[in-house]
Amino acid sequence: MKYLVCLLLVLSTSAYAYAQETIPGQTIYSSNFDIDNISRTCTFYIPLNYGKNETYPLVLILNDKGSNTKNIIKNYGDIIHANADSISAIVLYADAVAGGWNDGTGKDSINDVGYLSILTDYFVQRYQADASKVFIIGLGSAAV
Repeated sequence: MKYLVCLLLVLSTSAYAYAQETIPGQTIYSSNFDIDNISRTCTFYIPLNYGKNETYPLVLILNDKGSNTKNIIKNYGDIIHANADSISAIVLYADAVAGGWNDGTGKDSINDVGYLSILTDYFVQRYQADASKVFIIGLGSAAV
């Protein structure tokens, strides 16, 4: 029994280390999710020292109406990513459908709350984001 417990501990520790070490830091990635039969895109930034902590703060950045992730990264990406590196935070850029978020007035049937919830859960499970340190920021993409 003692050896079985040790083996399980080694295997679980190896699996945890493998999950983090296979993702290079200081890199921008893109992914697609199907939510309610709608393809949703997100882009995310993994900080420089990813793999050295057990968990990471998660910063969700939402675009303003008519904008998109590409413009936000172009205008603010260097500043955002430098700050993310300094605090070892994962940055998640979530794009709205047709450039606008469901504001809860009932005119829009897009489930943005569900989308953001699923993204958060995914990053907690897959990328060791800290569920108690999730922050949401709205940014515009006006030219700087």
